[in-house]
Amino acid sequence: MSGRRRTADAHGLVGRGSELRRLQRAFACLGEGRSVLMEITGEPGMGKTRLLDELARIARCGGATVVAGRCSEYERARPFSAFAAFLDGEASPPPPGSLPGLERGRFHREMAERLDGLGGGGPVVVVLDDLHWADNGSLELLRHILRGTPARPLMIAVAHRPRQTGELLVDALAGTSAAFHRERIVPRPLSEEDVAALARFLGAFCPPGLHARCEGNPLYARALMTAGPEGLRAADGHGEADGPPGDVADAVAQVLLAEARALDPAPLAVLRTAAVVGDPFDPEFVSGLAHAEAPDAAALLDGLRERDLVRPEPSGGRLLCFRHPVLRHAVYQDAGPGWRLVTHRRIVAALAERGAPATALAPHVARSAAPGDREAAAVLVRAARSVLTSVPASAAHWLSRALPLLPEEESEARCELSLLLAHACAAAGDLERGRRILHDLLAALPSDAPHRAAALRLLSLVDRMQGKYEEGAAVLHEESRRGGPDLPSVLALRASCEVLAGRHQAVGHVRRAVRAAADGSVADEARLLALGTRALVEACRGSVPHALEAARQATGLLSGRSDEELAPLLDCLGQLGWAQVLLEQPGRASEHFTRGLRAAERTGQSHLSTYLLVGQILAVLRLGDVRAALRAADEAEERSRLLRSDPMLAFALSMRAGALLWRDGPAGAAAVAEQAVRLGGRGRGWWTGVARRILARVRLLEGDALEALRILDDAGGGPGMPGVDVCALPMWLAVQAEALMLLGRPHEAEPLVREALTRAAAVALPAQRGHALAARAELLLRTGDPVGAASVARWAAATFERCGQPLEEARCRLLAAEARAASGRVGAARTELSRAWTIGDAGGARSLADRAAYRYGQLSPSSTADVRPPAAATPPGERVRPAGLTHREHDVVTLVRSGLTNAQVADRLHVTVKAVEAHLTRAYRKLGVTSRSALVAMGTHEISGDGTTTAPGAARTP
Repeated sequence: MSGRRRTADAHGLVGRGSELRRLQRAFACLGEGRSVLMEITGEPGMGKTRLLDELARIARCGGATVVAGRCSEYERARPFSAFAAFLDGEASPPPPGSLPGLERGRFHREMAERLDGLGGGGPVVVVLDDLHWADNGSLELLRHILRGTPARPLMIAVAHRPRQTGELLVDALAGTSAAFHRERIVPRPLSEEDVAALARFLGAFCPPGLHARCEGNPLYARALMTAGPEGLRAADGHGEADGPPGDVADAVAQVLLAEARALDPAPLAVLRTAAVVGDPFDPEFVSGLAHAEAPDAAALLDGLRERDLVRPEPSGGRLLCFRHPVLRHAVYQDAGPGWRLVTHRRIVAALAERGAPATALAPHVARSAAPGDREAAAVLVRAARSVLTSVPASAAHWLSRALPLLPEEESEARCELSLLLAHACAAAGDLERGRRILHDLLAALPSDAPHRAAALRLLSLVDRMQGKYEEGAAVLHEESRRGGPDLPSVLALRASCEVLAGRHQAVGHVRRAVRAAADGSVADEARLLALGTRALVEACRGSVPHALEAARQATGLLSGRSDEELAPLLDCLGQLGWAQVLLEQPGRASEHFTRGLRAAERTGQSHLSTYLLVGQILAVLRLGDVRAALRAADEAEERSRLLRSDPMLAFALSMRAGALLWRDGPAGAAAVAEQAVRLGGRGRGWWTGVARRILARVRLLEGDALEALRILDDAGGGPGMPGVDVCALPMWLAVQAEALMLLGRPHEAEPLVREALTRAAAVALPAQRGHALAARAELLLRTGDPVGAASVARWAAATFERCGQPLEEARCRLLAAEARAASGRVGAARTELSRAWTIGDAGGARSLADRAAYRYGQLSPSSTADVRPPAAATPPGERVRPAGLTHREHDVVTLVRSGLTNAQVADRLHVTVKAVEAHLTRAYRKLGVTSRSALVAMGTHEISGDGTTTAPGAARTP
């Protein structure tokens, strides 16, 4: 007997031994505390669903809670169709009434938390079949779950057809976090022995040549076993050089259809009704709908179950589904277009009588409504509005179906609907389609049309999200020539595009906008947009008094407004918040960003929330809260991916890299900063410049000063960095000077430091002066004046303390400590380090705190005369060495983990770079790691030996 020969198992599975073993091993991972993504992919009929069913059986036998979902071909716009059973508790035709209206980011978080809470603490397995037909909402929720870290072990098992897998599903699976162990199964064709075993299990005849005809596809094999001579002849020629493609698939479809057509008229009518209702379907609803043609429809459904044409839905509820999607497709198409049209309309009437929401009616209305049907259009619009915040892609689909139903003469209603459709497309991330709709709408609208201003505002936003600043400015330039009551808004929007494009004429246009908005007849919305944009443009230009006055006026107009009143003003809030960040008012900026985000969540303007979140990252970083900045960065990155906007994602990632620099040092920030620059491209826009400058700072902290200078020169537009905002220029001049000092060229750094001080005095922003002073202190320290360096560094720290930027204050205190130690004042140095550690530890700036703690421990009282701690005390901040590491190896490891490069470590320890490399090589071997990244990733307890972190200044007893 052949070693490959197999017989069917107790559940009718043939030739799937290795696949079953992999499913069992994957489920066992849950018991080991690991989450799992199981992906099963293959062509129709290869047994994906059977493997998922078997996994669900294994999971239930293992005590797991199983959540099953299935997508279907004709319900692709149904919101969250893959998770219907989970969301409803027990799936039913109408989606849950509580679902519409939830903002999708919040909804994703709530659903992930619900999954974590299932099963009373036991393992949870989510089984999702035919995911290639999933709606965007399901795929976005799946991506959110897979990108996270479940609170307890979770298995996500999905099945899809590779040829029909769309970009969103590919992205969702590719973005799976490291918290998930990944398994991928591609069911292989059955062998000839397997096909024979399948025939024995089914009690069917296995004709000669069947395996060649079905090519090992289990579904095709089953069908052809019952096809008879005619079916087999239809499949002949498949796979031959001169045979037409698709013969077997067509033959199988005909076999399945023949099975349905063999039914009597009444059960066939019930089966066709079920195919039109949906898959899965409610048997009670189908029975009632088919009652006129089949009075005993309920009993007939039982007969269809006995014939295995329909079967219980995998979620275990009361719903039924077709045996295979190919069968449902064949029955649906065979019903005929006229019969389907009438049945869809009957379904709409029956659902409406039941009081079903518009989202349940919409799929059937979209397939049955005729042009001119205003009532049908109204249903589709209601459905779209109800899911606009949670599944904007479904909203866009229904709106695009509603638009052709409205008569051409109803131009006002069609314009309003087109604007709503563009809004839905933008929120769904289909920015280019939204842009086309808006351009077409503006071309058709007269200059005095009421919807023109709203269309222009949305188009400007879409252009900015796509990084098309020049194109956006050009459209608004043409619009400004029309004049009219919307001129202030048009000019302000034009200035918004121009400032992001780095064009200097923005200030002239925004000042003109403010003058035009001073007219008492201009709406507050236009005035706010003009004032907020002016604050931003003037701040970038360095006209701080004008920027502060514009920000003050805009804040006054915003005060006292409710979230509902803020809904149309979110772009204004964004401009104002960014202006306040640049004007060193991070507290006020954070308040405005927070209010804007709350209003965006309640009104479904997720396409605006990304811009607000990115600003919030920088605002809370300035306030010293790294943890809050990284939470905002997580959200901003997620929203950017939902928008499918590379420029917005690049901006979010660059802000994340800035936060990671404080928490993890350059080792943790480098990859993120590099990705931001790649996504931002080579443009000269404001956001791409920010991304490149942050990468320059990462390179500088890595010790690659030459590369940092090159990037700064490129991002800043050449010598003097004319492309950098004037209000931030002192800070970046200081970074340039620091790079030159690291290269041992202080004589070249000195003019840059002087220019930074001059520029800081001109803009009169205290934090900019603090950056210039810090560069001055570094220069003094490197040129042999530690006393002067200490004085200037403490002055810089006090400056940052007064303007509420604690992390920068801590950085300057580290510098002051180095200067004081160099001048022999070790006790004073330790005081500065203690303050730096406190700030870093409180704000989550782990890298900064670790550097302070390490240096504090280095300045041991045992080597100084002016500090005498108790004899029993261990020097605070000093780490316990693991057995085997020498003191020097431990010093090198600690500095490397704080983010310093080998060159910087060598400079700190006054040794050569080669000596550092030798110490690291020996430390790697003793610690059992093979790379720098692995060393950085090690837990503190693995290095310190005790797992504790001691604050500088706090004595620790042995």
